[in-house]
Amino acid sequence: MKLQIHGAAVLYKDGPCGIYKYDGPMVSWALLDPNVLAGALNKFSRDEALPHLTALRTRAAEQRRLDHTPQNQGYPILRQTGSLPPPIDEVREQIGNTVNLCDAILEALGGR
Repeated sequence: MKLQIHGAAVLYKDGPCGIYKYDGPMVSWALLDPNVLAGALNKFSRDEALPHLTALRTRAAEQRRLDHTPQNQGYPILRQTGSLPPPIDEVREQIGNTVNLCDAILEALGGR
């Protein structure tokens, strides 16, 4: 997949991306579409986009090192209902793909 971000061509060839996201005290799983990310980054100036991209990469890198699936911040008082976030062992590769995508974009933009 070829992405255009601020005039820079980014070739991304890894698989699906995603990270755990925190909605208030609750944890859920979010898939990350590289095309949507590219579109969002292009709405910012290059200088404004770099800190957002760096923050996403940092969060994904931290999550890739997790030993267990994150719990919601209110556990055990707040119990999560509905679909639970997938176990870390099932999504660690997707989190790693997120790091790789961010690295590729940062390199293309000269932010690394």
